[in-house]
Amino acid sequence: MDAGALYAFLDRLGLVAMETDGSAGYAVLNAFGLVVNSSDKAYEVGFGVFNMLGALVQFFGVILLSGFLANRYGKKRVFIVCLSLTAIFTALFYFPGKADVETMFVLNFLKSLAYAPTVPLLWAMIADVADYSEYKNYRRATGFVFAGVVFALKAGLGIGGAILGFLLSGFGYVSGIGAEQSGTAIRGIVLSSSLIPAMIFGMGVAALCFYPITKNTTNRCRRNLLTVAVRPVINEKNKLFTLKLCNMKIRYVTLLAAIAGLMAACGNDRKAGMQPDPSLKEAASGKFLMGVALNVRQAAGQDTCASKVVKRHFNSIVAENCMKCEVIHPEEDHFDFTEADRLVRFGEENDMAVIGHCLIWHSQLAPWFCVDEQGKTVSADILKERIKKHIQTIVTHYKGRIKGWDVLNEAIESDGSWRKSPFYEILGEEYIPLIFQYAHEVDPEAELYYNDYGMDGKAKRDKVVELVKMLKDRGLRIDAVGMQGHMGMDYPSVSEFEASILAFAAAGVKVMVTEWDMSALPTTRMGANISDTVSYKQSLNPYPDGLPDSVSVAWNNRMKEFFGLFLKHSNIITRVTAWGVTDGDSWKNNFPVPGRVDYPLLFDRDCRP
Repeated sequence: MDAGALYAFLDRLGLVAMETDGSAGYAVLNAFGLVVNSSDKAYEVGFGVFNMLGALVQFFGVILLSGFLANRYGKKRVFIVCLSLTAIFTALFYFPGKADVETMFVLNFLKSLAYAPTVPLLWAMIADVADYSEYKNYRRATGFVFAGVVFALKAGLGIGGAILGFLLSGFGYVSGIGAEQSGTAIRGIVLSSSLIPAMIFGMGVAALCFYPITKNTTNRCRRNLLTVAVRPVINEKNKLFTLKLCNMKIRYVTLLAAIAGLMAACGNDRKAGMQPDPSLKEAASGKFLMGVALNVRQAAGQDTCASKVVKRHFNSIVAENCMKCEVIHPEEDHFDFTEADRLVRFGEENDMAVIGHCLIWHSQLAPWFCVDEQGKTVSADILKERIKKHIQTIVTHYKGRIKGWDVLNEAIESDGSWRKSPFYEILGEEYIPLIFQYAHEVDPEAELYYNDYGMDGKAKRDKVVELVKMLKDRGLRIDAVGMQGHMGMDYPSVSEFEASILAFAAAGVKVMVTEWDMSALPTTRMGANISDTVSYKQSLNPYPDGLPDSVSVAWNNRMKEFFGLFLKHSNIITRVTAWGVTDGDSWKNNFPVPGRVDYPLLFDRDCRP
């Protein structure tokens, strides 16, 4: 920087005074060493003004910009943009000439302003890392995280200073006051103040692109970590379970606590002291199977995250879609067992009970099944033969490998009438005993079930009881009724659900809670008929970026209430099956309103409970 140009710039700023004027302003500026009273002091004062300008801009930038920008756009995004701008403005220091003093001061102002938000954001993001670590590992490691960062900073300062020294030495820099520098040394100084640090900032920007903690991730961590859940602890004096509050996740941990507490009330002792959180299947051991529906990627082991959850928490699986007619029997003379075989092998390899879903259902039915080549409805005799071939081929293929079959799915309307499916229209209600007969003939050891939604309603409840009695009166096998657990925050009522459990048990069958999920969104339809859809409205999709804490707590409490009901009747209920592994897998994201985001399952989109 040219001394004469710098002196002239300071003069324009009013910082040159050859004589003391006695004013308060002069006294303040002079106290800070910001008054030039001779030309040889231009560098001394100029660099002081330069640095003070940068410090003041950073100070006010931190106060006014950091929180505002981070809250609006997220810490990661703000950090990347600000560090990128810092790199650009730093690089531009390479171009001004010795006399371009104003340009250098402007660049210093812009660089300091761009860099300011990154100063507090660095430490805020380190705190996010500590939270994320706890979110992932269930263990707080704040001290370790901050210690690691501080060590890295100290090491960076030491190593960076050494590198700068070696760099300047390589350019021929001569230390000492008043030392004459060569042109190469001056170029090295310029590079060390512009392009080289700009490159380092650029490396930081590149590294930040791989930083996984976004604004949504932070919000998700906060929702989970701020919620207090319960964990059972045995009181040594009276052997009763008490409840200890601890920082845990909001969802299944509370459910597990409920399971454990209720198990204790049923007479199962636990050892004193804190125990590791049990898996769902461990918590329900001796009560009922914990099941889950798998899609084809999960059954094939391609979704490794979901696979780990399934193996740890569940001991029963069911096919979400790959055993339905349109997939497994797409053409009259062609069966495709590829995907279903993968699912069964997955269950066998992991010692899980495999449930077949489903043999006869009016929906997702292969188009050819009830019509002839001309598209006309087939006769009763032809349909009977097709049904028999369909059922007996599939059941024979998996004989001895399937614990039980959903023989019939959703054959009853909410008002208690028979659903007018193609099977009913052609054969009447007589098709129902036929399909149970066909299934039993080829695998007498397999359990047989009827499965339906909306089973809490009295009209449907009574019709299902009638169906069970009809089959039993004819000497046919039916082992259990599957009560689909498609729930919302305002339906079904626990009491009506319980009434159905007791009614089916009184009819002489066990009960399974199947297809269990609980929508956290506003209710539009209480049924689960997949053909029923509702037009998208923003008001029906209120939580696209995550559930508010209050909704999560309410969801959790309601889920716990139903789990308590299942445990209460564990002498009747043989299986509880979640309809999907994670929120991202759930069909409820698009039903009955296409395009909305729901949170109905026990594990979130990151496979976290």
